[in-house]
Parts: sequence; C-alpha cells; structure tokens
Amino acid sequence: MFFPALLITSLQILLSLLLITLIILQGGGAGLSSSSGYANYFATKRGFDRYIFFATIAVAIAFVAVSTVSVFIK
Repeated sequence: MFFPALLITSLQILLSLLLITLIILQGGGAGLSSSSGYANYFATKRGFDRYIFFATIAVAIAFVAVSTVSVFIK
C-alpha cells in the first residue's frame, strides 16, 4: 500500500512543477498593468505558443486526475 501512494505523490509533484513551468512560459504581458488594454487579448495563438497552450491544458487535466486518485488512495 505504501508504494502506490509514493508513486502518485511523486507524479503529482512532477506534474505540478511542469504545470508551473508551462504557465510561466506563457507569460506574454497579459497582466493588469498592460497599457494596450484588450488589443492583444483576442489574438490567436500560433506556432510554439499554441503548443504550450495545449500542453498546459493537458498537464492541468492530468494533474487534476492524479490529485483525485490521490484522495482515494490515501
């Protein structure tokens, strides 16, 4: 019973670090202090930004799934 809990906890830590990294990579000046208002808000994502965006969604879904499983294992 100890090994699956350790494996899930390790996977959860790995996914959380990956999710943090992907969110930081998205950056892009979309904060509240942006002087351009909503001009860049509706821009389409192209190239590498698009892959980062979809990877962030996939990792977030995986993180929620692993966290849900973690609740039932412990």
